[in-house]
Amino acid sequence: MRCSGGSPYPKTHNPSYLNEVSARLRAVLDDPDAPILRLVRRDALESLLNDDRAEPWYGQLMTTPQTIAYMLQLNYWLGRYRVRIL
Repeated sequence: MRCSGGSPYPKTHNPSYLNEVSARLRAVLDDPDAPILRLVRRDALESLLNDDRAEPWYGQLMTTPQTIAYMLQLNYWLGRYRVRIL
């Protein structure tokens, strides 16, 4: 199957996807040394976890589940490559 334009991955409306990424972000928030906490306020991430809006946060595809997944990916990248925030 060919796709024109950008990929909407991970675009899903399955509630289990939201539950899974939310649980993973909660685990990140339990780690006081999580790299993402140097960039994003904890209360903003907690607010994201409690948000149930259907409209996109930004762009056309980034609703709450995808935004949570992006934050998880950012945290992973910061830790994996040992990015230092000065």
